[in-house]
Amino acid sequence: MELIMSKIIAGLDIGSNSARLMIIDVEDGKILGNHIITTKLGENLHYDKKLSFQAINRTFVAIQELVRIARTEYDAKEIRGYCTEAIRVAHNRKDFVDRVKKNMDIDLDIISGEKEAELVFKGIYYNRKISLNLTNTLIVDIGGGSTEFIYIKDEKIEFLKSIQMGALYLTKKHFITDPPKAQEYNHMEDEIIKNISFLEDIVDCRVIGLGGSVTTLSALNMNLKSYKIGLVDGSKMTLRRVKKMLWDLRSVDDEERKSILTFDPDRSEIIIAGAAILVNVMEQVLARSITVAESGVLYGFIMEEYGGFSDR
Repeated sequence: MELIMSKIIAGLDIGSNSARLMIIDVEDGKILGNHIITTKLGENLHYDKKLSFQAINRTFVAIQELVRIARTEYDAKEIRGYCTEAIRVAHNRKDFVDRVKKNMDIDLDIISGEKEAELVFKGIYYNRKISLNLTNTLIVDIGGGSTEFIYIKDEKIEFLKSIQMGALYLTKKHFITDPPKAQEYNHMEDEIIKNISFLEDIVDCRVIGLGGSVTTLSALNMNLKSYKIGLVDGSKMTLRRVKKMLWDLRSVDDEERKSILTFDPDRSEIIIAGAAILVNVMEQVLARSITVAESGVLYGFIMEEYGGFSDR
């Protein structure tokens, strides 16, 4: 294989629920490190479209720590980053991006929803553990603030969509009690069903899922005590099993969910909404199972920046 270049690159994903660092050797696309810090940057956006002072500070501290890890533990010479839904819709987004630039000398791109979906596709395309069927495949990336959909048919991308329907967004908008009452859950599910009605003509397709909620469910499905990216990436889950996990998580309070999600307790608050999105999408397209991918927007972002591999 002809190598593109010999570099270790750090990528930063500043999402609505977490800040993520991925370290990649762009010679072969190998993921050398994957670090996530829960920030809940977009926790109050559904009220007034503004990032709260507390959320901004939490996220800024998280970025500082991730940058430190990239530079000291991996000796990364280049750090590239971008922001997704929370920053896209926030009225005070410029203050946040300017603060990061001033204090850490890192430019954060604010990518559009369609661009985010495009990068999801590229992340899957360059993942050598995922055999991408270009005939009839739906890719679903469930984030904190939004969910991206990419549908591929007859070797063409039929559509790229980004919908404000993330796990954090729905949790903060609909859930008041813990665990959520049936009425709260049903209102949330009604919103999900309405938002995914555009999928009604897609049936019997292969579904590839990614995002923190999906990978967390995969780890739970395999009874992992600690998160192992090598086991999660490329794993499969049946709809029946995902529905069972959703029911179990809906039935207990946050403290109990934390004890269940020992490998990712910070996701306990939003996992119900994330799982609900996944279940409803799978039911809508009559998918009996899903393939789980770890390489999403961030992987696609880095691969796009550096040209990917010559043999893909």
